[in-house]
Amino acid sequence: MKKEDILHKWLMGKALTQSQLNELELHPDYQEYKKLLDYAGYFKAPALVKNNNANLLKRAKKQKRKKRILTWASSAAAIVIIALAAFWYNQQNIILINTVNSQQKSIELPDGSLAQLNAGSQIQYHNNKWENERQLDLIGEAYFEVEKGKKFSVHTPLGKIEVLGTAFNVKQRQNYFGVSCFEGLVRVIQAQDTIELPAGKMVNFYNAKYKIGQIEDLEPSWLNGQSKFKRVPLILVIQEIERQYDVKVVRKNIDLEKNSYFTGSFTHSNLDMALKSVCIPFGLTYHIDGKSVNLSEQKN
Repeated sequence: MKKEDILHKWLMGKALTQSQLNELELHPDYQEYKKLLDYAGYFKAPALVKNNNANLLKRAKKQKRKKRILTWASSAAAIVIIALAAFWYNQQNIILINTVNSQQKSIELPDGSLAQLNAGSQIQYHNNKWENERQLDLIGEAYFEVEKGKKFSVHTPLGKIEVLGTAFNVKQRQNYFGVSCFEGLVRVIQAQDTIELPAGKMVNFYNAKYKIGQIEDLEPSWLNGQSKFKRVPLILVIQEIERQYDVKVVRKNIDLEKNSYFTGSFTHSNLDMALKSVCIPFGLTYHIDGKSVNLSEQKN
């Protein structure tokens, strides 16, 4: 017997053999029809008996349409929620500014303070809260010239900086966190450590350990097209080259994570010179292939 004939027989309330029931359960609309039969007691007998098969099929289609409507309604509800979230976000007036690799950007904050973002960095703040709470979030590196006034704070994933009016640089990359104070006084808070830096001092945190040092320049070197490092892990230096030149450095059996520290600088205007500055001291060679740089150890 054809599957449609078995379905018709079942919908008409006629008895089916076990094998026919097993075959019927494989029908794609079996569950929908079964629900209709379960609710059949709620319908009046004459209306159900009269062209029972046609009515049940009609109701099954109606149920499917209802499901489609519910699905559409769920999607519409999701769109409404997203729209409300966007509306709330705009009402909060959150300002988000970022830079991509090989890009730098200068921003004037609502109080007249200046922020300059290095490549691959991001700041975010509440514009409508700024007058009462000068606070922003930073990922990456930025230099700030802060107008005097209420407390100004910078939050990073690795620590916080608090000032009243000063000029300072903040760098947060992975597990490295560094702050340099160029004017005024900076309070650096990192986990259980609170350090006050006067002008001319810097502090670097790496793997939860910190070291305080002296600043040699009047402003961050990256503002003048150079990246300078003082005993910084080599892996962070290579990543900075990737950021400044928008390239991908591929290492061939070279462990840059080991205890290799770099002191020196590289220019932002010449990739070949930058690679020489970093690779030669470590006995590394390189090959530039478009947006890719292949590093390898020098052969004896």
